[in-house]
Amino acid sequence: MRLVHIGFGKTGTTTLQNNIFPNICKQLQIPYLEYETYYEKNNFKKIDCSPLEGRNFKPLPKNFIMSSESLIGEKWQMREMVGAFEINKLFFDKECQILIVIRKPSDIFNSIYIQNIHNFNIVKEENFFINKDEKNLNEEDRNKFNLKDFSFKKIIDLYKSHYKKVIVIKYENLDNFKFISELVPKNKTLNNVYLKGKFSRRFNKSFSKLGVKIFFILNKFFNLENLQIWVEKKITPNPKKLHHKIKNKLLAQLNLRNKIHNIDSLNIFYSKYQIKLKNLPIDVEKLDKEYKNITF
Repeated sequence: MRLVHIGFGKTGTTTLQNNIFPNICKQLQIPYLEYETYYEKNNFKKIDCSPLEGRNFKPLPKNFIMSSESLIGEKWQMREMVGAFEINKLFFDKECQILIVIRKPSDIFNSIYIQNIHNFNIVKEENFFINKDEKNLNEEDRNKFNLKDFSFKKIIDLYKSHYKKVIVIKYENLDNFKFISELVPKNKTLNNVYLKGKFSRRFNKSFSKLGVKIFFILNKFFNLENLQIWVEKKITPNPKKLHHKIKNKLLAQLNLRNKIHNIDSLNIFYSKYQIKLKNLPIDVEKLDKEYKNITF
């Protein structure tokens, strides 16, 4: 097995990385590789399309699994994804199996927007999503999500034009584990019952409708991003002295992200935030219909 899972983000990646891929590697006795430690940095080049930029090439072992949602493109925008494909060709040979997990576009855009709020870029959805040619982008647009020419099909076709085997899974079908049988050599077997038990645990619950609303209200009175930066700077790592421990506990009360997650963990208050598709500058419903018709 020579598997490179390249994305997309917001498609169960954390569960795959924490619970599934390491256990497959353990059962098959093959290495689970992380690009950050496997490929050494050779400079401090600013990342444009791919996290592999500025890293040294290194031959891959005969069998392995590697997974990173940013390998398909740093921020999952079309220009970056096309550029990342060219870089991936240099690092991963044609014999590598490429795994891509896709999700209904409206759901991905929704998750991307909530993550943006979570990271303290607190901007209304109609101002966050743009539809611009690359030549027309300005500095302010760098913190926004460009929907220009977004297409799963184009990216999938691009990888299929180069790699011998490209496996594409829809997010809603991820836990049926049919894709595992496509990956495992015919002379190998896996304990899928064990893996399914591992898959039942989900990670990264997104902010609720209430959480997003609280962030917008509080941000009117003071800059939440600056507050978070200040808190993180003041916290003492691995405190041993009592006064440092007390200080850290007090500062933790100002960590608004954790506060929101604590509120959301009480399911009686949880209502998932949903972006209004009419606020987006492209026809997302059309993309959703195209997604529904994608078959493999």
